[in-house]
Amino acid sequence: MQAAVGASWNITPLAASSTKGVALKRYISIALLIIANTLAHLAHAASSANTLAGRWDLTLATPNGNLPSWIEISEDHGQVKLIMVGTGEHATPLKNFDIKGDAIQFVSPKDEEGFAHEMLFKGRVVDQRLEGTVTDSAGDAWSWKGVRAPKLDRTSPPNWGQPIKLFSGTGLSRWHLNDKSMAGTWKVENGMLISTGPGSELISNASFEDFRLHVEFKSGPSSNSGIYLRGRYEVQIETDSAAEPNSHHTGGVYGFIAPAP
Repeated sequence: MQAAVGASWNITPLAASSTKGVALKRYISIALLIIANTLAHLAHAASSANTLAGRWDLTLATPNGNLPSWIEISEDHGQVKLIMVGTGEHATPLKNFDIKGDAIQFVSPKDEEGFAHEMLFKGRVVDQRLEGTVTDSAGDAWSWKGVRAPKLDRTSPPNWGQPIKLFSGTGLSRWHLNDKSMAGTWKVENGMLISTGPGSELISNASFEDFRLHVEFKSGPSSNSGIYLRGRYEVQIETDSAAEPNSHHTGGVYGFIAPAP
C-alpha cells in the first residue's frame, strides 16, 4: 500500500477539474485512509505489546506439581515478536499469538516446549503479575502465573569464591531428580556420571547467583543432551547436528549464541 500511495502522490499535479483528476483524488483519499487504518492498527498492536514487553518468568501449576517456563515479548520495526521456553526445551519463536492491552493469548505447538499436545495459554495482567490458564487439546486446564524476570544487573564485578565440586565422582548426594519416579535415569560408574537414556533431568541441590561453570563430558555417536542454566538456557552437548544452526552445536546456547571454540 505504501508503494501505491507513493506512485499516486507523484502525479497529484493533474488538474483537479478533470474527471481523471477527481478519480485520482478519490483513489488517493481511499489509499491514505487504508494506510491510516493500517498504521492505527499497528500502533495499537505495538502499544499493547509495550504494555507487556520484556521477559516473564512463568510457573505452571500442573497435576504433577509446578513447572517453570518463560516468555519474552519484543518489538522490531513495528513487528511484535514472542518467544517461549517451555518446561524443558529451548527458546522458540511463536507464530500464533495475540496481545491486546493487558491481555495475552498464545499457542505452544504440539511436541514443542516439552508439551505432547498443542497448548493454549490465556492470561492478563493482575497487580503487576500475569495470571491465566493453559488448556491442552483434550480440554484439560491448568493455571499459570508470571512475574517479570529480574534484570540481574551488577553495580560492580563479582568477587569469585573458591570452586565447589558439584559431582564428587562417587554418588549423587548433591543432586536430585526432577522426576523421582525415574531413579534409573542416571548412574555413577568409574568416577563418571552416566545418562542411561531419556528420562528425568538431574538438578543441583545448591543454587547460585553469578557463577563460572566448568564441565568435562564425553558423548557417544548420535548423542543429544545439554546443560540447563537457571532453567532458562541450554548449553548444547551433541554429536549429530551438522545441518542445524550454529547455536545448536556443542557449546552453543541453544537458539541464542553460537559456540566459541
